Amino acid sequence: MITFAYAGRYLLDAIGVSLDSLKIAGGIILMILAIDILFEKRKTRREKRVEEALDEKSFDDIIVFPIAIPFIAGPAALTTIILLIGNYTINTEFQIPVILALIAALVVSLILMIGANFIVKFLPKQILHATARVMAFILAALATQFIIDGIKASFNI
Repeated sequence: MITFAYAGRYLLDAIGVSLDSLKIAGGIILMILAIDILFEKRKTRREKRVEEALDEKSFDDIIVFPIAIPFIAGPAALTTIILLIGNYTINTEFQIPVILALIAALVVSLILMIGANFIVKFLPKQILHATARVMAFILAALATQFIIDGIKASFNI
């Protein structure tokens, strides 16, 4: 993800996509993700895809469809990191906290994944659902800000 944070900008330039349009598209993707989490549609779809893949005995396809990687380094995460790094292209010293925050988030994700079974046993499901919805709401606010920033920059507002 750190490599993509820096190389992603050049890739976008090569295909003619501006950072502003990425902000708008990334904001829309993050908003859809947040809405799915808020209304618990994502979990149902993911469980259905896993069941279908296992029922069909097409284990080669399991490599293709997402299980854990999109949650950590999927389109939403990659878009977010490019946008955050892109905000500080002139002052590269401000990129250091973004990279440190990314590393910290990845370490926390690793710890939580390792200890997920232990954590879930002791926390009531209501708390887990409430936490997920609060985080989804924060994600929706972040998505909205990305969209607003992209529109402002695109139209020089």
